[in-house]
Amino acid sequence: MAVRIAFSNIAIEMKQRKITVEEMAEVIGVTPSTMRKKLCRKTAIKLDEAVRITNECFPGCDIKVLFKELVDEVRETVKK
Repeated sequence: MAVRIAFSNIAIEMKQRKITVEEMAEVIGVTPSTMRKKLCRKTAIKLDEAVRITNECFPGCDIKVLFKELVDEVRETVKK
């Protein structure tokens, strides 16, 4: 099932490393359906989930780069 991933750098890394939504779901202990919702930002991704995904699926990547859209959104909220 194709999923529109809201995190552009995660989408790129998934393709390059051949990481599936199912593998990511297993890492954080959720169903693939729930993982798709998190990647589409229909449901929130928790910080500990983002850390585990980064460490286990994308070692060597910076969490702030992988989740850039979320980081940018938080920075904008803090500025207000």
